Formats: sequence, C-alpha cells, structure tokens
Amino acid sequence: MSDEFVINNERLDIIAEEFGINRDSVDKLFQEFENLRVQIKDHYLAHISRVLEKYFKDKTGNKEFFIECKPFRINTPGQRGAVSFYHRFRRFSINYDSTLPERKRRINIAHELGHLYLLARHYAETGEEYNPRLETTTEPLSSLFGLFTISDKNHFYETLAISGRNHNNWQEILSDFKNLCP
Repeated sequence: MSDEFVINNERLDIIAEEFGINRDSVDKLFQEFENLRVQIKDHYLAHISRVLEKYFKDKTGNKEFFIECKPFRINTPGQRGAVSFYHRFRRFSINYDSTLPERKRRINIAHELGHLYLLARHYAETGEEYNPRLETTTEPLSSLFGLFTISDKNHFYETLAISGRNHNNWQEILSDFKNLCP
C-alpha cells in the first residue's frame, strides 16, 4: 500500500506554511480529525445505509428514522453474524458479531440492510407497517439485496480511480484546497 496520501509531519509542516496557519493549530485540527477518522471503520456500508434511511423516510413520512449499526458479540447458536431489529418507524438496529473478519461483517450487515429495504418496499406497496410473515419470506431476497450491495461497493472502489474523483498525488490535493483560499 502506498503512502502517497498519508499525512505525516513533513506534510503538516507544508500545510501550515502553504496556508499561513500556525503549526500548533494545524496539529490540533489534524488530531481532532484523526479521532473522527478512527470511527470510520465501524460505519460499515455507510453509503447504502444513508440511501436506505432516506428511502425509508420518504416511504413512511418519518423524517426522524435512522439506522444504527453496533458491534456486539452474538452467541446464539444457529445465528449468522448479525441480527437486526425494527423499532416501529423510529430506527433500524443492526448488531453484528464483532469477532468476525471484516469481509464477513460487511456481508452480514448488507443482508440485514436487505431486510430493511424489503420492509420499506412492503410498506410502500401495502401501507402495512409490519407483518411477521415478512421475516420468513424475505430471507433469500435479503441475501440477494446484500449481494447486489457488496458487488456494487466493490465495483465502486475498483473503478473509482478512473471516474475522475481521485487525485493523482498528495500535491494535487494540496493545490486544489489552496486554490479555494483567497
């Protein structure tokens, strides 16, 4: 893995100089950012979760609805690596097995998000908030939704570099942000 985009002490010096900001201020903001950044890894499939939140809000009219995803040690025999709970229009909770490898966590969470999508679709089609029959009838479809989600996510990152969104190097990023300042 390349260190091309890693912010290190040398780059912090350059940033402070280029923007005319005291190095202590740059260090403080960078440390605050790092404290946020370490939490990213616990936000699995955030792109699809955000889209599903909006989809559910639009279908149900509840603008306060949200999805939460939390690590949890699941010890129930026969359970896969995640379980989800629908809290009547308020939220959708996914608890995933924190001991699973990263790839398995993503697979299980994508499957649980499939249940939410199917629940929202059911509501949009019938006006019925919840039906216990959905639990058994959505199982294979939830896996299909998960499969589509993971395939799309992998494709997105594989092709991101050719989409014009990525910079070629760290200096280009610095230059682009420098150009935003008067």
